[in-house]
Amino acid sequence: MARARNIKPGFFKNEDLAECSAFARLCFAGLWTLADREGRLEDRAKKIKGELFPFDSIEVEPLLQELVRWGFIKRYQWAGVRYIQIAAFVKHQVPHGTEKDGQIPDEEGFLTVHERGKNGYATGASHRASCAATVLPASAEGGEDSALTVKPHGSPDAENSGLTVKEQVHNTLIPDSLIPDSSNTPHTPQGGQRPSAEEEEPGGFVVFYAAYPRKKGRKAALKAWLKLAPDDVLQAKILGALAAQRPHLDKRENGRFIPHPSTWLNEGRWDDELPGAKAAAPLDASGSVWWQAAGFDSVDHAANERCHVGNFREYRDARRISEVTA
Repeated sequence: MARARNIKPGFFKNEDLAECSAFARLCFAGLWTLADREGRLEDRAKKIKGELFPFDSIEVEPLLQELVRWGFIKRYQWAGVRYIQIAAFVKHQVPHGTEKDGQIPDEEGFLTVHERGKNGYATGASHRASCAATVLPASAEGGEDSALTVKPHGSPDAENSGLTVKEQVHNTLIPDSLIPDSSNTPHTPQGGQRPSAEEEEPGGFVVFYAAYPRKKGRKAALKAWLKLAPDDVLQAKILGALAAQRPHLDKRENGRFIPHPSTWLNEGRWDDELPGAKAAAPLDASGSVWWQAAGFDSVDHAANERCHVGNFREYRDARRISEVTA
């Protein structure tokens, strides 16, 4: 969803930006409206073109390359999916207080989680939440699914990163809808009732539901998730299995034959074998499966190290390659 953003007079006088073509400059400003509150968005040139230049015969990929060359954006990958980070976005933009937290990890695999008051507004404090990710590239048809397993708030690597957003005040001028906020914010339903503690959704469930291809029966799925109470290892296994199964799901009639997410959880469908596959499908001619190729002696050992079917190529000898070479 496009969002309203601020543009300052300095934008037009930036000498580095002036080195870019006119369309690249327009693209840069347009990216702000597509990015989440941390300045991140999916790196999908065709989709960006459709959002920003629907009436122009212009290719977006060269424009993005210009912006990278001059340091205005950074392109990176996490778990095999390409993303864009807009440089200095949080410095120059003040997102509306009720804008949702972004669901795109930074290049280190962290999400920024903003603390919020009872009215749903960001308080100005935030922390980074580590996530183990299993993400399939979004389809050319416009799939938006991603699967991120967020570690608990109290985990050692979920400390405050120092990233903050400015506290919002009433009648701010840049809510997503361009309508100043009222006494009934999106987080405060009519009548003043708010979800009970039992209805609050754990971060792990939020990202599971976002990744699941059929959005039916959210409350039932939440109930199944809370009953299951998966730890970090099981969450990684669930999302890894979902990523592996998704290409094989029956997507006829808009996914009508895909089980509801609550059914998938209640029946332990993460242990299902893939159609036409052996229980331990070989990865290559040597007969190694993904966790063996990464140097682990079991799936659980791999999960403990946040290795899964979506990122096993980033590991060697049971260690993340980037950590070995650092």
